[in-house]
Amino acid sequence: MLVYVPYYIDGSYESVEEHSIFGVLPGTVSATKIIAQSNIHKELFVNNGHDENKILNLGSPKFDAILSACKKNTEIPSEWERIIRDKKVFLFSSTVDDILTDSDWINNVNKIIDHITENDSCVVIWRPHPLTEITVKTMRPVFEEEYIKLQDRISSCSNFIIDTYSDVSISMNVSHALICGYSSILFQYLATEKPILSFLSKERLDKSRFYCTDYLGAYFTNEGVSIADFVEIVLKDKDIKKEERMRRLRSSVTNLDGTCGQKIHHRIKKDVMDLLLCRL
Repeated sequence: MLVYVPYYIDGSYESVEEHSIFGVLPGTVSATKIIAQSNIHKELFVNNGHDENKILNLGSPKFDAILSACKKNTEIPSEWERIIRDKKVFLFSSTVDDILTDSDWINNVNKIIDHITENDSCVVIWRPHPLTEITVKTMRPVFEEEYIKLQDRISSCSNFIIDTYSDVSISMNVSHALICGYSSILFQYLATEKPILSFLSKERLDKSRFYCTDYLGAYFTNEGVSIADFVEIVLKDKDIKKEERMRRLRSSVTNLDGTCGQKIHHRIKKDVMDLLLCRL
């Protein structure tokens, strides 16, 4: 039996057709069973040609990993400890897509630095995509000069950290809030229950979309929340959307209690045993 468990947490789709590419990948086509993270996720696979009995709505083990990491005492990198001690830490995540689609990307990064690092009680942990520098050089050379200046500026900031660790859970655990675009970190961070500010387009916030993970309980610049507003929310612990955010997440994702992997194991084990018994 071949079981396909998506390596990512899925977000939202404008249409069934937009999800169709995931229904024709070798892994999903060849799999005996596909693990869906929610009812809507399952429906998208079914509407894109997969047998309903092939899709098991059991959740995403990635949420298990996040919840497990949140319960542990994170070993803070020694080079971070002095910088973040007694500070409010903002995790800023950027993607290659941000660079390719945002013509004002450098200025937007500078705005984040301006609004947060000017406050001595705050720290920014920037987690850029590993391909950021090569993407700027090869695909957005117009940014290159300003990107070099940005790096120089960052190196002179006493309350700025660049996260190059492979494990994102370190930054997720030590931070108090997230600033990001549309990315897997957005969906993962929801499980921490901490506030999120996102730069999503109005299209990504359309309530008619298919939400495999309902992220609409976050704060959005497109809904009038500025970086300065968000910093104030975090500093004053006035996260008025927390209840809505968690309600939306829990109602949209299956087994958001850390038991997803265990339930997948039990279900697949049962299916394999039933199959073997049928062959006797």
